[in-house]
Amino acid sequence: MKLILVIQVICVLLSSLLNTHKLPLACASDAPLAIEKSTAEPKRIMWASQDTVFYQEDLHLNFSDSHGSCLGVIAPDGHFFYVVFPDQPEYGKLRPLVSSKIFLSLNTLTINTKNLKCDPYIYQVYENKLVFTQSGTYRFLLGDNLHVDDESLLTMLNITYCHFERPLFASQ
Repeated sequence: MKLILVIQVICVLLSSLLNTHKLPLACASDAPLAIEKSTAEPKRIMWASQDTVFYQEDLHLNFSDSHGSCLGVIAPDGHFFYVVFPDQPEYGKLRPLVSSKIFLSLNTLTINTKNLKCDPYIYQVYENKLVFTQSGTYRFLLGDNLHVDDESLLTMLNITYCHFERPLFASQ
């Protein structure tokens, strides 16, 4: 039994010695490669001045000059709401916070956490519903088409929402 184990160990050692030809080859120059780090920050497309908001507070979303035409938000329970969408034939009382046409020219959008009502994107629901109804992380999505499989085509921003008024000792 011990002989079998010794033979296996010897085989492993020999195979590692024989596979040295698979080691990576050095570059033509023996000098180490210089890795340049980009000092330029990636261009921000959507951001907020604060990452946590409380009940009845305003959330200020900021946008670059060139941004998508639609804005949506996913609530902590996974429910999707359309905030900004193109003008379309009216379906019940569904209305965007702002139409896509106007939104494209905006660099800031102010959202009140107490009053924001949006299209809940539920079959046969034709009126806007309150968005901020529970504490948690709300994920804002920005793009020209929010229904894509590849998330890299969207700009996303996470905002923490507390469904109670800001405590007096907490700073803004």
